Amino acid sequence: MSSVYFIRNLIALIILTGIFFLIFYPLLSSRFILTDDGEWFLIRLTAFYQSLAEGQFPVRYLGRLNNSFGYPVANFVYPGYLYIGSVIHVLGFGFIDTMKIIIGGSLFGTGILFYLYLKKFYDIASSLIGAISFLLSPYILFDLYKRGSVGEMLAFFPAILILYSIENKYRVLLALATCLLVLSHNIIALLILPSVIAYIVMDKKIEMLKYMLLGIGMATFFWFPAIWEKKYVIFDTVAISRPEKYFISSIPWIIGGVGYVIALIGRLLISGSFTKKDKFFSILFVVSLLMATSLSSALWSVEIFSRIIQFPYRMLSLTTISGSFLIASFFHNLRNYRILIIPVIVLWIISQRIAANSVIHINRTESYYTTNEATTTVANEFMPVWVKEKVGPRSAERIQIIDGSGKLSVKIATTQSIAAVAYLEDDSTIQINTIYYPGWGVLVDGKSTQINYTNKNGLIRFSVPKGNHFIMVEFRETIARFMADVVSLIFFCFTAFLCFKSVNRFYTKKITHEF
Repeated sequence: MSSVYFIRNLIALIILTGIFFLIFYPLLSSRFILTDDGEWFLIRLTAFYQSLAEGQFPVRYLGRLNNSFGYPVANFVYPGYLYIGSVIHVLGFGFIDTMKIIIGGSLFGTGILFYLYLKKFYDIASSLIGAISFLLSPYILFDLYKRGSVGEMLAFFPAILILYSIENKYRVLLALATCLLVLSHNIIALLILPSVIAYIVMDKKIEMLKYMLLGIGMATFFWFPAIWEKKYVIFDTVAISRPEKYFISSIPWIIGGVGYVIALIGRLLISGSFTKKDKFFSILFVVSLLMATSLSSALWSVEIFSRIIQFPYRMLSLTTISGSFLIASFFHNLRNYRILIIPVIVLWIISQRIAANSVIHINRTESYYTTNEATTTVANEFMPVWVKEKVGPRSAERIQIIDGSGKLSVKIATTQSIAAVAYLEDDSTIQINTIYYPGWGVLVDGKSTQINYTNKNGLIRFSVPKGNHFIMVEFRETIARFMADVVSLIFFCFTAFLCFKSVNRFYTKKITHEF
């Protein structure tokens, strides 16, 4: 690599870093910012870490949430940022800073990856413009300043890593990126993976599909229980959103999106070869953009859109990726007229300033999040179906006798396990003030005891005979979840083997070449 080429790349990365700090600056305050969902994700992270620290792995059931009566949200909602955040927190960072590190690291990493991906096709300047357009795109600004969806922002990193891996034929990296995408945001993964499959087929790199399957296999511990156990919760019977309320229409969307439209039209009009990838991303751009507007309202009555994807603006995840590619292609083919990109850049900056000026900082201490017991979901949609009436205020007791007489001596009381000695004067019914979910089990004197959860609140109850008894109540993996864990472990071990084999082959070739 020549020194001139190295310096140009270095300058491009410095500019990209500057653009990142321009958009991330409002989050550099010691306070968190007010967004639609950001605080909920932060509360969920603290409850997830608590369950993980108490020994639950994989984490499914967050015992602190729902007024400390428990909530199985982690079994259904993307856990990627939760595991990453737990690791960062263990390293000594507070939860608020941890969230900012995840968000900032995701966006900065994606910007760098996008730049490297575009360089496979275009010169340094064009690749830089494409990567900048991604960071300043309306959807990124919306997620960062308004929505606060850390999972969606995280998902862009493995999405671009997948494209980068395909172009470089990094097979093991492709598997790992696919796994991370599924864990980062299952709905965004549902949108991106079919598009990636079409990309692979178009590029005639069919062999790469099996490595994507390898990645999906590693994520089985999450997606299989999420699908299999959906019958246990009220998700399918609750209206979470009305799609017609979430079509794009605001001024920042329109101003920021104009740049992409100009790039698409300009790319179609100016001279220069229109490659297969240009055609692919043009189609993806038009289709995804239309799906995010009211022009597609009829389609949003279909269940896969209204119930699974939920929000039309999520289609802009595809628009953002395809639009940024087209921006790079447009700039590359402008040749001597590259100054024409200046109005587009001005539009991006105007859009960013409008969005950034709307940021509101909130003055809350970390304890607000670490002690908060909300469900962190819009409509309590992951409440078990046997809960007929949402339980009231937090109970002062973790375990209590509700029928009979005697006393209880609690030895252990965490969000996922209770150990107590019961001194009962009569045959009694004992209640654990936790909502039942498959995985909870009760042992009385070491013997399994039947759980009754048919009460209106769905709380764990069981009968214990007169006398002194040792009671152990724990949350563990069910057989189905355990099998999913085993499948993930098998796929992970196979991927690790392929990684070792690839590294060994690389060093063998290097040593052979040197001698």
